[in-house]
Amino acid sequence: MSNIVESRFEVRGMTCASCQAHVERAVRELEGVDQVDVNLMTNTMKVRFNPAVISHSSISEAVSSAGYTAVSEDGEAGGGASADAAAGGLSPMQKEAQHLKKRLISSVIFAVPLLYVSMGIMLGLPAPGFLQGTAGSMNSGLLQLLLTLVVIFINREFYISGFKSLRSRAPNMDALVAMGSGAALLYGIVVLFQMNNAAGLADMDRIASLHHELYFESSATILTLITVGKFLEARSKAKTGDAVRQLMDLAPAVALVEREFAVVEIPTAQVKPGDIVHVKPGSGIPIDGVILSGSSAVDESALTGESLPVDKEAGDRVTGGTVNQQGFLRV
Repeated sequence: MSNIVESRFEVRGMTCASCQAHVERAVRELEGVDQVDVNLMTNTMKVRFNPAVISHSSISEAVSSAGYTAVSEDGEAGGGASADAAAGGLSPMQKEAQHLKKRLISSVIFAVPLLYVSMGIMLGLPAPGFLQGTAGSMNSGLLQLLLTLVVIFINREFYISGFKSLRSRAPNMDALVAMGSGAALLYGIVVLFQMNNAAGLADMDRIASLHHELYFESSATILTLITVGKFLEARSKAKTGDAVRQLMDLAPAVALVEREFAVVEIPTAQVKPGDIVHVKPGSGIPIDGVILSGSSAVDESALTGESLPVDKEAGDRVTGGTVNQQGFLRV
């Protein structure tokens, strides 16, 4: 392919390795795409493609069809996302952690009273008058249903992502969560109808018996507990990403690279495998590599915590972000 360009996308909705593989497969099959690299840890995707054959929006639409959302670094979005969603000072992982924190708090606010209504009476805890006795069983069931529907609405992303993945025949973890939670909800609704029929027959014993077969709290608890896990995972990934970015910031923004018979200064991000980089004394080493010629003492304290510089010579490996203290190096 000619005129190949590389673009970076933020991908939302990935939860496991199968999600990563599904996104890669969906984009790789597009005409004009040369290479795809999806990173689950950072929720990003790098795509090399021919812009004369395929556009950013087409790539985003392919990701959307697979059940996820992609936003390009140029702000073009697919799957209903807006360009503004990619803006802001927070990283994608930090935004995801904040979003999940809000979801978790909202879920707990409604899940706790749901558990109290469904389990409190059995544990002997006090209950409002309209929930007491056999006559209150129907009221209890309806209240549990309403609270469960609120929790499901708050965590509707599980259902959206899960059923999209089922429709595309590539089920992910969200599909399991949605089916488990949905099954408990549907079972509870069926039991409610049976309780209503029993009420029409004035069969209070039957109503009391069926009340113990309601599992609305299971549906809400599944969603809430999974949200807890996803929040902890997102927060951990955000902290890890921050640490990685801080290390990357140690590397200089530009590098001196050999080009035929001259040495030119280019952005570090444009250095390619196989390029030969010159590192002057006192300069930061822009990339990871192997010393071709020269020797020096390299300050690696930012990476290892060791305050003493490490002697380096031809054949030794150096790491981007460390500092060349003395000699001239060709890497």
